[in-house]
Amino acid sequence: MPEDLSGSEDVKRHRWFKHLDWADVFLKKLQPPIVPSVSYEGDTSNFDEYPETDWKAVRSLDPDELKLFVNF
Repeated sequence: MPEDLSGSEDVKRHRWFKHLDWADVFLKKLQPPIVPSVSYEGDTSNFDEYPETDWKAVRSLDPDELKLFVNF
């Protein structure tokens, strides 16, 4: 493997993951430290709520700017 790593190999070799067995990750043998309780698909009850008071302060997009998102 080349000395100049990139992408996922950089992440896998990071010291944070030093003791992680990547074969166990692939084989789904690891137990997660926290298993959130989920009641239904799309359940967001495990996330904190934040007020969305300043979103209206953003200006509307011009027609030319809106065209950029037609097929988005």
